[in-house]
Amino acid sequence: KEDRTHYNERLIEVALKSYGKTMANVAYIVANNTNWNPALAREINAPFIECFAQKINLAVEKFLEEEGYNPLVNKVDQIFRMLATWNISKKWSNIVKGTELEEMTSIPYALTHWTLKYEMTKRYVKIHETLKNNQDELGVDALKESELVRLEELHTDVTNFYSVYQLFQRDDLNLVQVKCLCEALSEDYPVMSSYLHPDQFSLFEKAIIHCIEGGSLTKQEHQLLETFMSIDKGDDETDEQPMKKAKIEPPNYAEQKLGSINKKLPDVRFILPTAAI
Repeated sequence: KEDRTHYNERLIEVALKSYGKTMANVAYIVANNTNWNPALAREINAPFIECFAQKINLAVEKFLEEEGYNPLVNKVDQIFRMLATWNISKKWSNIVKGTELEEMTSIPYALTHWTLKYEMTKRYVKIHETLKNNQDELGVDALKESELVRLEELHTDVTNFYSVYQLFQRDDLNLVQVKCLCEALSEDYPVMSSYLHPDQFSLFEKAIIHCIEGGSLTKQEHQLLETFMSIDKGDDETDEQPMKKAKIEPPNYAEQKLGSINKKLPDVRFILPTAAI
């Protein structure tokens, strides 16, 4: 771990040098919570933010496991695998040729990320009736009606998660909005709260939120932000501009949960809460 930490530090130093910067210009680090990323932050004495896009990945995987959805997801995965086999794929192609279902069979086999499961559930719901009507010819059993109902329930949930996940990858997101979404997910899906509830936020993250909201900082919070807020802005005029208004797309689960948070925020230095951009 120590060797990897020093290796990452050297990589960052080389990258910063290309922009005429040094480690002294690093205000904070946002990254996945692997062993070496927090260690690197400690090594260079920079605050660390665990990437919220990664947090929701872990929370959704826990939701799938705790709610017992994984066997159903695996069954749907097996259906798509069978539809992709040589003999069956030819029959299926003839059945769906010229329809909107023609491009909905190809699903990556390695479901290493929950967003692939989201895509798979979405596609299965669309092909179910056609598969059911042709399952004898294909030799592939469609889901039972009770299983389909449960899959549709899952699809509704993962669609909500996906809306938040997409928002967590935007470069105009701030930690107050993140807090609002994490609170909503924790309330609506308690099993995810161990990863997402704001009580799990670091003191540095809470200090940022208090600053954005205009609350009074404790002495410890002020100390955490003091170095960050006093960074020399140099000639970069963009740093002198007030924080821009969040760009909100047509409402989905994530946008609805933001509610009144969607407004112009105080003029504070912008801190990105995700590395997934």
